Amino acid sequence: MRSEAAPPEKGAWEWRALSELSKLMARALDKGELLQAALEHALHLTGFAAGGLYEVEARTGRAVLLAHQGFSPQAVEKGREVQVPPALLKARASVVWEGSAAAFSPLLEGKWGTQVAVPLVAQDRVVGVLLLADPERQSLPPRGRALLATAGEIAGAGLARLQFYEGLELFRRAADEAMDAIGLADAEGVIRYANPPMAALHGAASPEQLIGRRVLEFLGGEDPERLRLAIREHLRQHGSWRGEVEVRGLDGQVRVAQASSVGHLDREGNLRWISTRLWDLTERRRRERLWRALEEAGVRLLRLRDPEAILQEALHPLEEAGLRAFFLLLDQGRRSLRLAAHTAGAALPEGEPRHYPWNPDHNPTIAQTFREQKALFVPDPAARVERGLGTSPLARAFARAQVVRPDDRAIFAPLHLGGEPTGVLVALSPSFTEEDAPPLGIFALQVAAALENARLLQQEQERRRHAETLQRITAALASTLDLEQVLGLILDQVRELLPYDSANFMLPEGRTLQAVAGRGYPDWEAVRRVRIQIDQDPGLQRVMDRQEVVVVPDTRAYSAWVTYPPTAYIRAWIAVPVVADGRVRGVLNLDFAHPYTPTEGEPSLLGSFAGQAGVALRNAELYQETRRLKEFHEHLLQEMLEGLSVEDAEGILTYVNPALAAMLERPAEAMVGQHWSAFIAPEDLEEVRRRTATRPAGQSDRYTARLLKADGTRVPCAISARPLFEDGRYVGTLAVVTDLSERVARERQLQEAKEYLENLIRALPVGILRLNPRGEVIDINPALEEMVGATAEERRGMNILEVPPVVETGVHELYRRGLQGEAFAPVDSWYRSLAGRERYLRVQGVPIRDAEGNVVELVVIHEDLTAQRTLEERLQEAQKMEALSQLSRQVVHDFNNTLGMLLGYVSTLQMELPPDHALQEDLQAMAQVVRRGQQLPERLLRFASGGRFHPEAVNCNALVEELLGILQRTTSRVDLRKVLAPDLWTIQGDPSELEHALMNLLLNAVEAMPEGGTLTVGTENETLDEEAVRMHLRSRPGPYVRIWVRDTGEGMDRETLRRIFEPFFSTRARGRGLGLPTVYNIVKRYGGFVEVQSQPGEGSTFTVHLPATPEAAQRQEARPKPRSEVVGGRGEVILVVEDELLMRRLLERRLRSAGYQVLSAGDGIEALRLFQERRDEIALVIMDLVMPGLDGPGLCTAIGQARPGMPVLVSTGRLDLSYDDACFGEVRAQFIPKPYDMPSLLRKVQEMLQAHRA
Repeated sequence: MRSEAAPPEKGAWEWRALSELSKLMARALDKGELLQAALEHALHLTGFAAGGLYEVEARTGRAVLLAHQGFSPQAVEKGREVQVPPALLKARASVVWEGSAAAFSPLLEGKWGTQVAVPLVAQDRVVGVLLLADPERQSLPPRGRALLATAGEIAGAGLARLQFYEGLELFRRAADEAMDAIGLADAEGVIRYANPPMAALHGAASPEQLIGRRVLEFLGGEDPERLRLAIREHLRQHGSWRGEVEVRGLDGQVRVAQASSVGHLDREGNLRWISTRLWDLTERRRRERLWRALEEAGVRLLRLRDPEAILQEALHPLEEAGLRAFFLLLDQGRRSLRLAAHTAGAALPEGEPRHYPWNPDHNPTIAQTFREQKALFVPDPAARVERGLGTSPLARAFARAQVVRPDDRAIFAPLHLGGEPTGVLVALSPSFTEEDAPPLGIFALQVAAALENARLLQQEQERRRHAETLQRITAALASTLDLEQVLGLILDQVRELLPYDSANFMLPEGRTLQAVAGRGYPDWEAVRRVRIQIDQDPGLQRVMDRQEVVVVPDTRAYSAWVTYPPTAYIRAWIAVPVVADGRVRGVLNLDFAHPYTPTEGEPSLLGSFAGQAGVALRNAELYQETRRLKEFHEHLLQEMLEGLSVEDAEGILTYVNPALAAMLERPAEAMVGQHWSAFIAPEDLEEVRRRTATRPAGQSDRYTARLLKADGTRVPCAISARPLFEDGRYVGTLAVVTDLSERVARERQLQEAKEYLENLIRALPVGILRLNPRGEVIDINPALEEMVGATAEERRGMNILEVPPVVETGVHELYRRGLQGEAFAPVDSWYRSLAGRERYLRVQGVPIRDAEGNVVELVVIHEDLTAQRTLEERLQEAQKMEALSQLSRQVVHDFNNTLGMLLGYVSTLQMELPPDHALQEDLQAMAQVVRRGQQLPERLLRFASGGRFHPEAVNCNALVEELLGILQRTTSRVDLRKVLAPDLWTIQGDPSELEHALMNLLLNAVEAMPEGGTLTVGTENETLDEEAVRMHLRSRPGPYVRIWVRDTGEGMDRETLRRIFEPFFSTRARGRGLGLPTVYNIVKRYGGFVEVQSQPGEGSTFTVHLPATPEAAQRQEARPKPRSEVVGGRGEVILVVEDELLMRRLLERRLRSAGYQVLSAGDGIEALRLFQERRDEIALVIMDLVMPGLDGPGLCTAIGQARPGMPVLVSTGRLDLSYDDACFGEVRAQFIPKPYDMPSLLRKVQEMLQAHRA
């Protein structure tokens, strides 16, 4: 129980004792002396018999007896160390504790009656315990309690003072030897003491550099002063402070330290000293940060799936911590180390290898790490390299790159799983200690686990991807059965499993291989032409014979490799056999442009792929073969000319081939599903049903029926139906349908052709005779009927070989040879029918043979050439007449020239002699004779289709009337009759010519009846078409006037008829043979033609057809023009051009005598020269039309070019010639016919000169 006591009164001896005690406590320097004096003063003040003074260690509660009095030595020994009760330790003032002395029982030994314990409290802590005991006293009075409490307080302060100084010395001695940084500062924060570690922590060379400096200079953080004041206040209130601080050293580095400060207060509670201990946490914190970063990175690594990303992520915290680090990984075969990843400070120069052979003897440190399977701390890696402990190419590479520095320390942390190393993490730093090895070892295991997880995940993903790829490839390969597409898919899909640079698929042919599909080749065509011999390549032998996957990582090391120009780039090769049904069906070749070693699982994966490819290839081959067979059968069905249908047992169509669909003009799909009866014509349906009812009984049938097209058109068909059975059960009908339309159409066509041929034969203008092998007439056509004058009924059955006319002409021998199989060439002959008709026929025979070559019929073609023969004869006559015409023209020309000269000289004499001269009468008679002679050439020209004529509208009835009147007066033995059309059309012609032609016909008819007879003349209008004028070349279809003359004379035979129009041909002794040719020529010139019908003894009929004009005939009589008087010339120059010398001289003489100047020339060339020389003087040119060399038209053209409008008088004796104005160019030409008299010429000259002058 704690009791409180009041302080003693001032002035009492007790106070003096207490004051003396206080002074003693302030001066005492020995703890024992101080405690003994305090015990004695306490016994004196209280009067107790015995006492002891313990020093208490407040932290542990242990008390040590340092001063005692009145106790036995045994008790002192027993009670030297006691454990202070916890309640007493909590005292905060020096007060008397009664009844609590039981804890000191070893000292008291139970012999003392009263025990008093007083805690010595200083600075709120118990520093000691004063124990008093007295066996006789029962209690302590209150004043004694107060005195004792005051003495305890003074003793506690003194003991605390000594403890401080004692502790300070101990502090100095201990701090100097301590590893921790320890320092002491006063209340103002000035450093009073620092041990060497404290100096090092602050970047000082010695503690002296810190003494006297303020703590504030070294505090870091955002507000160092505020931190200092906060610590000071905490120390004043609580006595101690712990926390982390940043220390800014004199070397400029900032370090992290753990601080533990204790404040020392004086009696007034003021802070006097601050003792501080610092622990450098910089490396620890760095390690902790690194460890935390490694721990966090380890967690992140487990979430990564890419090995490269794992390694880079693992290096990231190491690089942030300022470490140089790199990973070396073993390959799967543990044959090499690969520099897989590194920080920036551990990079090797460009060009250094990244793979190094793994040899434990050359890499002892790494080998030790793998062997011990824990992180290895290497304090001197650079020295080890120098001592040859790392002689591998890897160590030399790092030494060359100066990755390992002289002050570096290294940690080798193995990456292993299940005892198998996979690599090593090497970290370099000058600050490494052995403590860093375990965390890095753990981190390396995390990296290894992450890599393993990634590897397993990649394997799983790869396995899944491969499985999915194989599944997709299988689906892709199964998506087509086309062999070419399958091969292309194999090459495309294998790229997903193993990316290649080029690939091909080869098919075996014997012991050779040839590429049939490829990808990636620069010149595929060259590659596919290469044929590889299997037995020359051991790798291919293994592929083909052992069915192994062959891998050539480097073709340069493969002795059997043959380099072809198209594949010279290949550096690695994998050959995979594609097997199906135990047989290699092809080889898949994968090419790589660089050396390539596949992973452990890739060959087996390629083998699995090849298995799928083999199945696909086999399926494609089977499909291709099946498709070929199917296409063959479908082709048979599709290309069948016959229709094909299949129906089920109910009669529903299940298949229709294109031929049947096309036959009925219906879509095949529209027919399928319908009953067969929908396509049968109603009129045939009952019969087809009757036949179909026998099909379930197994009866086949063939019949005809009409099927229906979509538009209802009937198609005649032949149907062959056969029942179908499965397991003895009737399941339907197979029907083959043949379209009979063509056959029916052919039969109809044949019938129509037969009818057409018969009609053609009947309509042909040629005669057709058909004979059987015996020579009997089968049939003759109407044309032959007309030719022979008998009908087919009359001649049918007659043996042609016995007909007299045929025998007479010898044609029967040709028929006989034709019936024997010889075709005979056309034979022309006159033929007289049994009816007496005579025809000129061309006969040609063609034997008709059967399939065995036997003659079954002879077809004899008879072409009536009578008209053609007649036409040819007329053409010959026309040619003769043309020759006569040419001769006549020349004769007329010469004769007219002669008459002209004669008439000229006669008229000249008449003009020169006096009118009453005796010769004038003779000259006049001579002129008349000449003019009468002029009619002879005109008639000759008319006969020769030439000459002059003056066309006008002529009424032929008037001509006939006039001529019949003349005949009536000149002959009496002939009865003249006329049949004239009252409205006869006129014709355009020369009346004298027409009169001459008609007179010749009438005289010819009269002469044909020497004994008398009847002569009938008729006229009528007619319109002729193309057919009527076809045989007459110059005639044209249109209106004609027909004039016919019929006599009852002797008639003419065929030979006479053929020649009647020949000139000079006559059947009478005194005949001249010019009458009928004249008629022929005149009619021909008018565009008409003449027909003759005559039989000996039956007379003749001449019919003249002349083109008509509908205008009424108007005949105008010619009125003579008055003649002008001849007037002499006035010296004009006239150029005379005449090739006849006598005529030229006559003209010169007569013109000069008439007062003209004359220039003369004998031909056109000379005349042109004279005209060119004197063209301005010449007033008129007189020229002959027909001249040698340059003729009249040519000379006129030249003159007109030289002097347009020049008057030219043209004379000619060619009355048959006619020219238009264009023939004479630019001259003004007029004509004068020969012969002419001189007055007529002079008058013409006078008229032209006057017209030219006007």
